[in-house]
Amino acid sequence: MKAINRLFSYLEYKDIPHTRYEKDVGLSNGYLKTQLRREADLGESIFTRVLNNSLDINPTWLLTGEGEMLKENVKINSNNNTISKSKNLENVNQTQGNLNSSSGSESSKDMEIDFLKRENESLKEQVEYFKGLLDKAMSK
Repeated sequence: MKAINRLFSYLEYKDIPHTRYEKDVGLSNGYLKTQLRREADLGESIFTRVLNNSLDINPTWLLTGEGEMLKENVKINSNNNTISKSKNLENVNQTQGNLNSSSGSESSKDMEIDFLKRENESLKEQVEYFKGLLDKAMSK
């Protein structure tokens, strides 16, 4: 099974029409279905778009088929926003506690912005890591 097949499995599991997903990710209409029909590979730029727009998908599973389809998630606030479990889980829990009981020295919005900036950097690192894996897999 190729990555394109796994992407369609993910979309089916999430009940997301491929046409809507193409639009959300910024792909031309019919691109994914054409790639599926041709049994083509997902290129690095498409893989990156998928990872940037589907934060709950397990990149290793998408690339290799190994592991679970979805990452484990941790609830970080009462708005049902979730963040992927990562090596920074302790920081997530600490920040959550800080957001819930702000000491007044920093507003909770400032703390949340700071947290989101750090998490954004962590996600960028993850994307770079998986780009490297993708490059290795594509060169074989």
